[in-house]
Amino acid sequence: MWSWIKPLLQRPPPVPSAHSFDNRDAIAALIHEINNPLSTLVNAAFALSEQAGATPERRQFAQTLRGEARRIHHLADTMGMLCRHQNVEHANFDLTDVLNDLLLLARLEPGLRGERQLLIRSSEGPLPVRGDAELIQQVLWNLLLNASHHGVGDIELEVQLQRKQVKLCICNRCPQKPPANDGMTLDLSLSNYILSRHRSTLCLIRHDDRFEASFILQRTRRLEVQ
Repeated sequence: MWSWIKPLLQRPPPVPSAHSFDNRDAIAALIHEINNPLSTLVNAAFALSEQAGATPERRQFAQTLRGEARRIHHLADTMGMLCRHQNVEHANFDLTDVLNDLLLLARLEPGLRGERQLLIRSSEGPLPVRGDAELIQQVLWNLLLNASHHGVGDIELEVQLQRKQVKLCICNRCPQKPPANDGMTLDLSLSNYILSRHRSTLCLIRHDDRFEASFILQRTRRLEVQ
């Protein structure tokens, strides 16, 4: 008798809903929505440049349009790379995968003009740090993007492990003649309020032939068990 009644008392399995989606699902959906219209834009630019009798100005416009669409496409992929392995709901997370993604990003991002070499030096494996994962990844992206705008030399990403901190240093060699109207402006899209939220400091240094940007993170002794 109990074998007949027991299934009637058990709760049915929960029906999947939108609340069951995690951050990775949202990021994948966002990138998909970004890339769809970009594909249409790239195809339209190709068609415009291939038209018979197209003027040089029109072909140049189509080339620019195609280049900008591809740039946005790479940036959308970058969003996925920087967030792929991270769970932003945890206070502690492993920075190693983010740094590895930056290595790949340096080979994809059109903003890194010319052939660049991105070196990473670290004395140990996993780098557990404390802070908001999304904000730290945004800082890293801004540092790399701004470093790419100053010179065409090699970019180096150095990780300095200190007792209670992890210091990331991104630097690159400036060209012999800096671009006109450069001024080494660094329009970082981060306010002091955001930086103070995870007790980190941002330091920007300009040497004679070298641009350097460093970011200090609070270090943790261990990673949370996922």
